[in-house]
Amino acid sequence: MKKISSMLLSVILSTTIFAQEGGKISSLAFYEYTYHTNGDPTVNNEFEFQRVYFTYENSVSDNLEYKFQLDVGRKSDDGRLEAYLKNAVVNWHTDYGNFIIGLQSMNMFNIQEKNWGHRFIEKTPMDINKFSSSADLAIGYENSLNYDLHFSLLLSNGEGYKSQEKDAYKKVSANLVYGVSDLTKKDGFNLGGVVSFEPFENKVGTDVQKENSKVFGLFGGYAFSNLRVGAEYDIQTTSGVDITANIISAYANYKLIDWLQGFARLDIVDPNSDTDRDANNYFVAGAIFSPTKGLKISPNIRYTSFENNDIESITDLKLNFEFKI
Repeated sequence: MKKISSMLLSVILSTTIFAQEGGKISSLAFYEYTYHTNGDPTVNNEFEFQRVYFTYENSVSDNLEYKFQLDVGRKSDDGRLEAYLKNAVVNWHTDYGNFIIGLQSMNMFNIQEKNWGHRFIEKTPMDINKFSSSADLAIGYENSLNYDLHFSLLLSNGEGYKSQEKDAYKKVSANLVYGVSDLTKKDGFNLGGVVSFEPFENKVGTDVQKENSKVFGLFGGYAFSNLRVGAEYDIQTTSGVDITANIISAYANYKLIDWLQGFARLDIVDPNSDTDRDANNYFVAGAIFSPTKGLKISPNIRYTSFENNDIESITDLKLNFEFKI
C-alpha cells in the first residue's frame, strides 16, 4: 500500500505541474458497498473500490494529442490494490483519418458502454464475460465515411493492458457504427457491429496446432428526451476446444427529474452452446441520485439465476458511488 500511495502521489504531483502548462487533469473513482443475501455468512457485506482513474490529456498541436491514464484496481491473485497504466496513447489527426498509437482503449465495446451508460455500476456484458480486454497495446485507425457512419480498425497484441505479448500472433478488431456514438450526451440512435480475430497456438502433447478465437457482436441504442434504451448480441467462438459462447443483453434508463433516474438491465449468458444447463440470467435494476456536481449514488439490486436448478440463485444489494473531478 505504501508503494502504491507513493506512486499515486508522484503521478498526481507530476500531472498537476503538466496541467499548469495547458493540459487537462481529471480523476474518476468507483466505490461500492455490497450486502450479500446468500453465500459466505462470515463476509456477508463489504466496502470496495471498483476502480480509480487518474488521467492527463494535452495537445502538442491542432492535429496531435496524447493521453496518459493510471488505473488502480485489485490484483486477482492476492487482492492487493495495484496501480498500472491503462492508457498511454498518441492520437494523430490527418486529412485521411485518425491514427492512434500506443496503449489504448479497444474498439470492441466502447459504443455499447455509452449505450448502457453506467460503467460505475457495472461493466458491459462483453467486458464482464471476457470477450475482449478493455485496452491493449495497438496501432489503430478510425475515420468517418460520412457524417453518420464511422469505423475503426485495430491491430493489437491481444493480451490486454495488464500483460505483455506472449506469442507472435496479433489480434485484429473492427468497429462499424451508424448514428450517434454517445447517446448519454445527444439524442438519436445508433446501429453497429464489432468483430475480432486472434490466432494462437495450442499444444496437444507434442503437436502444436494453430487455433483461433473469433468474436462477433451486433448492437443498437436509442435516446429521446428522458429515455435511453439499448440491446446487443455477442458471440465468441474458440476453435480447438470448439466452444461457442453467446450473450443477449438489453438495458433501459429513464430520467425522472434532473437529479434522479432509474435503470434496468438483463444479460442472458450461455458460456457454451453445446453444454446443457450451463446458462445464467443476470439482472440489475436501481436508481441513480445526482445530489451535486461530480457525485452519483446508486442503490441497486443484482439477481443471478442459473439454468441448472441445482445451483442456488444469487441476490446482492449494492450501493454504488461515482466521484468525478
